[in-house]
Amino acid sequence: TTLGAVEKLDFAYIIPGHGDVQPKSHAAFFRGYISDLIVAVKKASSDGATLAEMQTKIGDQLAGKYEAGMSKYPLGRYRDRIGQNVEMVYKKVVQKA
Repeated sequence: TTLGAVEKLDFAYIIPGHGDVQPKSHAAFFRGYISDLIVAVKKASSDGATLAEMQTKIGDQLAGKYEAGMSKYPLGRYRDRIGQNVEMVYKKVVQKA
């Protein structure tokens, strides 16, 4: 993946789209989130969930692992973005397949 390739580069810090400069380890955290999100959306879709059901279920399902790390700053908090993120993965991964 692109994020996996980024992690192989020699750097110490990453500048995310929201919040403060982060250590390189943040790239692995974000890659984990994207990976888990894609897996969860694919599974929910194959189980017959509607988009609205996915947005609620997956938001709750991934919250324990990602909410705290993605909610430190007012812009881009986990609960504010998870529904949109689920929808984008659904449209770009599931519907496109």
